Amino acid sequence: MNVLDRPRLTGEQIEIGRTITEFLAEYSSEPAVRALMATEAGFDPAVWSRLADLGIPGLAVPECYGGLGLGLTELSLVMQAAGEVLLCAPLLSSAVLAATVLLQVGDESARAELLPGIADGTSRLAVAAPTTPGTAVEITADAYAGGWSLSGRARQVIDGATATGLLVAARSTSGLGFFAVDPDAAGLSRRSLTTLDPTRKLALIEFREVAARPVSGPDPVAGWTRCLDVARSMLAAEQVGGAERCLRTAVQYAKDRVQFGRPIGSFQAIKHTCANMLITLESARASMVEAVRVVDSPDRQDRDLAAAASLAALVCSDAYFSIASDALHVHGGIGFTWEHSSHLYFRRAKSTQLLLGGADQMRERLLTMAALAETPGVAASAGSAA
Repeated sequence: MNVLDRPRLTGEQIEIGRTITEFLAEYSSEPAVRALMATEAGFDPAVWSRLADLGIPGLAVPECYGGLGLGLTELSLVMQAAGEVLLCAPLLSSAVLAATVLLQVGDESARAELLPGIADGTSRLAVAAPTTPGTAVEITADAYAGGWSLSGRARQVIDGATATGLLVAARSTSGLGFFAVDPDAAGLSRRSLTTLDPTRKLALIEFREVAARPVSGPDPVAGWTRCLDVARSMLAAEQVGGAERCLRTAVQYAKDRVQFGRPIGSFQAIKHTCANMLITLESARASMVEAVRVVDSPDRQDRDLAAAASLAALVCSDAYFSIASDALHVHGGIGFTWEHSSHLYFRRAKSTQLLLGGADQMRERLLTMAALAETPGVAASAGSAA
């Protein structure tokens, strides 16, 4: 089963899935990925421009802000296809996180100013904010006569070193707020980090009294919680795509590799491993599809979104890592070599386990929500912890 076989897709959605799959097969081949992961930028501006021509960055951006005005279901199809080929592009950082921050947290002037650039691909915004539950905001915002300044640091910012703009979460005397920052502002430093997954660039960003302008709407805390849940749902789609690719390559190798005069896929141990990988993948797919359904529902409740996104993040991250690990073992010694692609998916699987909150945090969040739901009067606030 692939991105085009998911149930309840419209004809338009199937066409979007087919288009992006064909595009990425040509422009995000394994040699292209290996070349890009060795660069400082980590992506090809020409390919990003072509993706923008297809309308990909603006799929879920409303038409009034220059986007296509479709939904997160369509964006999840793109994320799944991107996960299959380890696409090196600011898709998660800009088209998902930054766009969602502006839609869920930003005020109207910030949306009108910044969303059109995201939608047409000319702006690549990164979000500097804690993505793991319980992590404190390390950046403070201070007001002065001419505006605001930020001081502190943000760790592991996705595509933070190459973004054309930053959306930064900071704490002031009024509480949490989001601010827009020019990447060339005085006092700002950005440094790429060496990480396990070279196909997705992370950065350390430090602020030393950096000029910023507020972009928050009335309730940034609840808005940021919703942003993370949307992002977790989209990341789950990427994980399902990557896991599916691992399963497909492992099964093909089991058919092709001959040992003791017969394909290794005929041996019971390999059969059982591949069967278990399929079961794990379909469980992950089901949780992801449900999360996307909830996140795309016009009458969704924050609690429903939090539960579905947390479950998808938990199931899909564990499934991807398990399937990527099993695929390595099916390939045997060659799967551990630098020349083979299996280790790249293994690295991506492990890094995405922790990217927006690890499995332990998601389990704790779900358990907390379940406990609160049993307590009269507090069930409605159960999804408020990011």
